[in-house]
Amino acid sequence: PATIDGLMSGPVDVMLDVGHNPHAAKQLCTRLQAMQQQNPALTVHCVMGMLADKAIEGTLMELLSVVTQWYPVNLDSDRSFCADGLRELLQAMGAKTNGAYNSPSQAVNALSHSLAQRANAKNHLILVFGSFFTVADVIQYCPQLSSKA
Repeated sequence: PATIDGLMSGPVDVMLDVGHNPHAAKQLCTRLQAMQQQNPALTVHCVMGMLADKAIEGTLMELLSVVTQWYPVNLDSDRSFCADGLRELLQAMGAKTNGAYNSPSQAVNALSHSLAQRANAKNHLILVFGSFFTVADVIQYCPQLSSKA
């Protein structure tokens, strides 16, 4: 089964996915590819935090072809793989990263505010991915988002 939890609407749409392994990432990649076929201008920005005991590299490999920009984040867990480590791993894989953030909600708030200022804001999607911790932080601390039917 897919792990896609939902789409939240705000200044920019935010997709929440608790997937944290290569199989889940492959399913998500298929969904994002379909969205990009419907809207070829769609740019995917991935706010991503993962636990250190997961298959991080294999999971990221599945999404490299559909994510334009990565925003690694720290998670509120002793098991978290640090954002700086994620950034370094992504850069070694040839991905574009934008800093490292202290929390998923910090990254989503900064990114949604920045993207909302653009005339083509609806051509951008923020994907929150990698762990239940990642998604839970955004749901709890990003009150400007609301469920999209």
